[in-house]
Amino acid sequence: MKNEFEKKIASAFTEAPDILDNIKKDTRFNVPQKERHSIFAFLVQNRFKFSFVSIFIIALVMIFSTNIQSNTQVYASTVTVDINPSIVITLDEDDKVINISALNDDGDTLIEQDITYKRMTIEQVVNRLVDRAIELGYIDPDELENVVLIHVEGKTEEIRLRVQNKFHEKMDEGFKRYGPVVNILKSDEYDLTNEQIRTLLETAVEYSISPGKLVYVYNIKLLDTDDEYTLTELARMSMRQLYRIEQQLKQKGNQH
Repeated sequence: MKNEFEKKIASAFTEAPDILDNIKKDTRFNVPQKERHSIFAFLVQNRFKFSFVSIFIIALVMIFSTNIQSNTQVYASTVTVDINPSIVITLDEDDKVINISALNDDGDTLIEQDITYKRMTIEQVVNRLVDRAIELGYIDPDELENVVLIHVEGKTEEIRLRVQNKFHEKMDEGFKRYGPVVNILKSDEYDLTNEQIRTLLETAVEYSISPGKLVYVYNIKLLDTDDEYTLTELARMSMRQLYRIEQQLKQKGNQH
């Protein structure tokens, strides 16, 4: 797995990034128009061990099959949240929750299985997640380097920015209730070419890593001029660990 992972990422970044576009302009991960229940539950349970192309084909089949169903909610945006838990939240056009799923084991722990998240507002779901993150120790009130990464995809750029700003605002308010210092990062702060984005997104699905986290990992790797870390090692780390490494590498670079 390690060799394949390294090869997939390395193949996309054999040259320095040519900043032609940024991640928010990529349409590869635009959310589908119709809600899909069983197939995505199945994919999540199997930790996305399918190729991106397979998932895309299955998604198309499900879109056509659900056209005959009435009263289905329409996806307007998806949000991935990374701490060490990684979760994905889908929202409708009113910014209310359609579904919430875990991308790793810690994500399963963070999500309370007996809680019905459907139809929650952004504020309600964020407050629930903030409470759980504090309770379970993923965010430490005594820690100065708590980090949360938000990655948002929207049906339109207006929706994406609105949802991203709401999540950022509500998370900031939620954590301030407990007092810890939390750095809330946004994945669209990093510029990549469309080809690099496509490779990252495909690899993220294949290796059960959120797209936002993989973008963050890649940008840390760019700072790692002495090759102290492999992409595989970085991808397995928590956001807190990654943030520390990023700061150390930046400081090291400034000293040269």
